[in-house]
Amino acid sequence: MRSPRSRSRSPAEASGTAVSVTEPWVQAVRVLADFERRVWASRDEADANASQLVTRRLQLLKEAGEALGYPPESKLYSASEATQLQSLPVALRFNEHLGPGRPCRVFSPRTAQGRSIREQNLQYSSENHIEMALDLHRVAAFQTCIQRAGRGRRVLDVGSGAFCLLGRLALKAGAVLVHCVEQNFASVLYARELFKMEMAKMELPPLLWLRRTPAELCPDQMQLIFPSSQASQPRRFQIHVEDQEARERSVHEVEWRDPTLRQSLGSHCGTVLLWPDDADEFPASLELHQGLCEEIPLPGEYDLVVHEILGYMASSEGVVPTIRDLHARQLPSAGCLFIPAAAGTYFAPTERLEMTELELALHSLFNGEQELAVKVKYNVRHFDPSSFLASPEIFEWFCFGRADTLTDQQRTVEFRTTRDGYFDGLHFHLLIDMDRITTLDVLAVPTTWCTTYVRLLEEAIFLPANSLMTCRCRAAAYGPAVQYSVEVWLGTPVNNSVPLASFEWAGRIQAGQHVSGLKVTSEVQDVMDLLLDLGVPLTSKQQIELRYKATVFAAHHNAVDFASFIQLIRLEVQLCQIS
Repeated sequence: MRSPRSRSRSPAEASGTAVSVTEPWVQAVRVLADFERRVWASRDEADANASQLVTRRLQLLKEAGEALGYPPESKLYSASEATQLQSLPVALRFNEHLGPGRPCRVFSPRTAQGRSIREQNLQYSSENHIEMALDLHRVAAFQTCIQRAGRGRRVLDVGSGAFCLLGRLALKAGAVLVHCVEQNFASVLYARELFKMEMAKMELPPLLWLRRTPAELCPDQMQLIFPSSQASQPRRFQIHVEDQEARERSVHEVEWRDPTLRQSLGSHCGTVLLWPDDADEFPASLELHQGLCEEIPLPGEYDLVVHEILGYMASSEGVVPTIRDLHARQLPSAGCLFIPAAAGTYFAPTERLEMTELELALHSLFNGEQELAVKVKYNVRHFDPSSFLASPEIFEWFCFGRADTLTDQQRTVEFRTTRDGYFDGLHFHLLIDMDRITTLDVLAVPTTWCTTYVRLLEEAIFLPANSLMTCRCRAAAYGPAVQYSVEVWLGTPVNNSVPLASFEWAGRIQAGQHVSGLKVTSEVQDVMDLLLDLGVPLTSKQQIELRYKATVFAAHHNAVDFASFIQLIRLEVQLCQIS
């Protein structure tokens, strides 16, 4: 039985956790969203009245900010904020204004196209690493497990980021050697600067962030030099960062696997030596390497591997081929521990989602949509599991200490609905076994990880309790591309039966399948030259915007699509010039 078209409930229908539209700040957000929607609906007119629109947007921003309690001098009311609404989800911090028992789901649409691991890593910024460092539950779980396992270990930290957070935790747990590997060159430089600042006993910006957290939960995980009164053990370290030139490794023996990988081949970037106060103790060391882990000639014999290269879908950031490559090169020693030890993605069928007035306002403001679109992948914060029609089951699962599990996975999953409801979508969430004791369930514990939601049906279908639903799942996590697919049947599928719904999407893809950064720069510069040849003036701001849009497009599309994109720009410019 199909329901009427899925809709969002009105204030009169909303109950329980719904946010009343009578609250001034919710109403202010709704007005701002309506304004933005009207602007987008008439872009030609908007361009003609740009200054008036900015003035009106500033006024609405101020009304929303005042309703949320922001002071008059807040940067929220600046002209730059008025022209860049993408920053508002962070700037407004809506969830700080919601009381207990009043969740607010935030949906962010994402392309079903994948990104190469190189593009993915290069797009990480310090904000991404700060977000992890401020994730109390995630960092506490890593800290607890590394503290249990780290003493006397030789440690490899895969994807160490700008702070080398897990590597630092390993050193503080008593590891004798830590090798940190990070592909993002800016993050590596930042990490070196932090070590130098700490050597000079300067205040570290990350520590200022971390000191906001409860001391008993996250006691300055990153600081290597601190007073003995704060130390869990009576050890103090002195730090020396060796010059890159003094310890640079030869990388010419590395086998070239793909010509596109050459420009990011890794190199040794320095060593941090930690000298304990006790002269009888050996110093510990941390080596920092720049490049993809697969490309760096690491010495091996590691008995602890720590990593945080998990995506919202467990395998979407390339953890499976990365860890499998370590096994293939025999870098972990026999009995090597992995933290996390295992991870996977669970999924469940969901009933038709009824959005509250606040969720509707935010969705309209940030995404320009009046309702959730069909066959679109959304990253979601604060998803309510009460929307599940059945208990979650495994979509994919990987044990990092066992290479035989690090491969493509296919499975058939059966759900039995636990109650009556209108089915129209699937929800996916990450679950991590940090070690044999500690588990981190992203759905149950508030972290900075999002979950994933896909609305499959335009019209929801009524299912009575105990209905059978069959899903055929595929997670191609080991090959050149991380690709996912799911097909849904009501009951048991028979031969050649057509599924009720299906969806496909991608995570990490092979670098060669995307446009390289050099290719993007070259193509965009060609377009710039064409514009100049045609006498079309471009301001510096317009040039920056064009380069940015082209780079973003290339990061989410393949080479053929990007070539078409460039051709369309050329054609549009030429047609405008002719007219």
